Amino acid sequence: MRLRMVWLSVIVGLSWMLVGWTNPPAPADAEVPSKWQAAQGKALTVRLEPSKNKQEAVSDVVITYKPDVVLAYGRAKFHLPKGFSAVAGDLINGQPLTADYIQNGGQTVTLPFGVDIGAMRIFELRLVGKKLPSAGQYKFRAEYWGIGIGIYNTAEAVLELRN
Repeated sequence: MRLRMVWLSVIVGLSWMLVGWTNPPAPADAEVPSKWQAAQGKALTVRLEPSKNKQEAVSDVVITYKPDVVLAYGRAKFHLPKGFSAVAGDLINGQPLTADYIQNGGQTVTLPFGVDIGAMRIFELRLVGKKLPSAGQYKFRAEYWGIGIGIYNTAEAVLELRN
C-alpha cells in the first residue's frame, strides 16, 4: 500500500510539473511559394518537400502531428484526403511504414500504442515521391487517443494546391 502511495505521488508530481512546462515555439517555415500554401493547424502541419509549385508535380508530402498530450499511453491516427494515399515504404518518424499500419486503401494510417510524456511526442508521416493531385483544398486530419492525461486530441490542416 505504501509503495502504491509513493508511485501515485510521483505520477501526480510529474503531471503537475509537465502541465506547467512550456515547449519552445516551432521554428517558422521557410517562405512559401505563391502557387501553394503550407497548411498549419494547432498541432498538425502539412508541407511539400521540395516545394514543387505545379499540380501533378512529384513531391514528398510531410505531415507532422504533435498531439500535445501530457502523460498518456496511446496511439495516433492520420486521415488523408482523396488524392493522397500512404503505401508501404512511406516513412513514419524516419522508419519505413508497413502495410499493417495502412487501412482504407491508404487513406488512413494507424500507429501502434506508445507512451507519451510531457507533450514531447511528435509523429512525422512522410508520403514519399507522390504525384500531387489537381488544384484545390485538401483537408488532412490526425487524432490521438489513449489512457492518461490529455487522452484525446484531434487536429486538422488544409493544404491548398494551385495551378
